[in-house]
Amino acid sequence: MIEPAVLEFSKIIGRQEKTRFPKALAADGREIEVQRTPPRSSQLQEFYYSSNLARGECGIRNSRSQSALLMNFDTTDFPYVWVFQSYGGWHNHYVLVLEPCTNIPYDLEIACRNGTCAQLLPHSAQRRTLTVRLQHF
Repeated sequence: MIEPAVLEFSKIIGRQEKTRFPKALAADGREIEVQRTPPRSSQLQEFYYSSNLARGECGIRNSRSQSALLMNFDTTDFPYVWVFQSYGGWHNHYVLVLEPCTNIPYDLEIACRNGTCAQLLPHSAQRRTLTVRLQHF
């Protein structure tokens, strides 16, 4: 499932609703897909969370270079992935950030209230594992 992190920042997703990746809803209710990278000239930007992950995996494929950057993790360690995209729309940057994470939303106070964040008790330790690999196809 995906949902916008900050709807006011969104220029692709237009409704504060959970949808099944890669589908989302535009402001007019039309179904759109978020897995394609638009050109810088689009001036688009997006920031959304993924939750209820089918498996602990995220990544990006580049058909031009025939490569992919893939991340694998245990969903008990990282139950969410946030995706920040700027295709020229945010400070003219052209960037995609994928980050497996332990909380939703990004506001830690709200995440604690909602019970949607990892907690580390005093004098305790946790170990989390994330595997990153570059693949050529």
